[in-house]
Amino acid sequence: MFAGLLTDEWKSSDTFSQRNETDQRLVQTNNANLTPILRDLYRTRTSAREAIDALNAFKPTPTANIGQMYFTMAMGELYLAEWFCNGIPLGGVTDGKTVYGETLYSTAEGYAFAKAHLDTALTNAPAGSGTTAADTVRFSTQIALGRVLIEQGKWTEAAAAVATVPTAFQLRATFSLTAGNNQIWSLNNSAKRWTVGDSFDLSGRILNAIPYASAKDQRVPVTGTSTGTSAAGRGFDNSTNLVTQTIFGRVDYTPILSGLDARLIEAEAKLNTSDIPGMMTILNNLRTNPQNLGSFSTTAMTTLATPGTQAAAVDLFFREKAFWTFSRGQRLGDLRRLIRIYGRAQDTVFPTAPSSKAVHTART
Repeated sequence: MFAGLLTDEWKSSDTFSQRNETDQRLVQTNNANLTPILRDLYRTRTSAREAIDALNAFKPTPTANIGQMYFTMAMGELYLAEWFCNGIPLGGVTDGKTVYGETLYSTAEGYAFAKAHLDTALTNAPAGSGTTAADTVRFSTQIALGRVLIEQGKWTEAAAAVATVPTAFQLRATFSLTAGNNQIWSLNNSAKRWTVGDSFDLSGRILNAIPYASAKDQRVPVTGTSTGTSAAGRGFDNSTNLVTQTIFGRVDYTPILSGLDARLIEAEAKLNTSDIPGMMTILNNLRTNPQNLGSFSTTAMTTLATPGTQAAAVDLFFREKAFWTFSRGQRLGDLRRLIRIYGRAQDTVFPTAPSSKAVHTART
């Protein structure tokens, strides 16, 4: 969700300065909400590495368990590369003692670390392992590997990596290990500190933003409006119109990775290998067949016309992906990729507009 607040998926309806400055894309290095997110990603990597050492020493079979830990470590590295700037420190723990990294790694190097660990995960959870647990590790790893390869601009390899992942596959999480609450529901529907993003609000138009709250797209069903009198009332700050999502209820899981993502990776590969009709076939197949997103499944949607230019095809693809992946941690990586690989200017990618909180600025 925090990465989504830096983009257009979410808007702050809170009084916390840490969330407001993130919504404004003016994040300070001492942001008290961001710091634990970064710390948790490092802990994920470290704990996974320690688990790998212990599994190799004491319980080397089934090997899919070891593969799962390599996948987990790689996901931490993938998020670090997608969400944070160049200069990523990667350390670890040896015999219970912290070992600091000798260098600061670039985004590209972060993806390379993730790819190496995903390759090892697949080695430990190969096809034909014969168990549901092993299949879950393998399919999850394939999707994550496809994401890394897309970020590296390796389109054909990315499509091949996810080819055997079933569209119905999901890696599910409920977020809170204590209360069992889905944190998207908690921060949006319950606490009212986050509101669904839109392409306009009471201050006017927000350039480049997807109109999640007002598009009436069944993939992001909502209650409330960004202007006028919202049926959901006001946010925690008592001034921002509240728009609540109805994808994820209090105890609903969220698909962290999904077979939908595999098909979208294939579609982006088609986009970048001069096969726009092939991209459209994939996107329209997703639209016309029911897809599970959380607490509900979509119904058939109308097909989209094939765009006439490459630029229009890029616009259409990332809009479609934005609705399919809402609040699942992919939007920030997508926007940064539009700048890094597709060559777009940051002020044509990130939301830019006056805000009821302050001034939105584009940041990569």
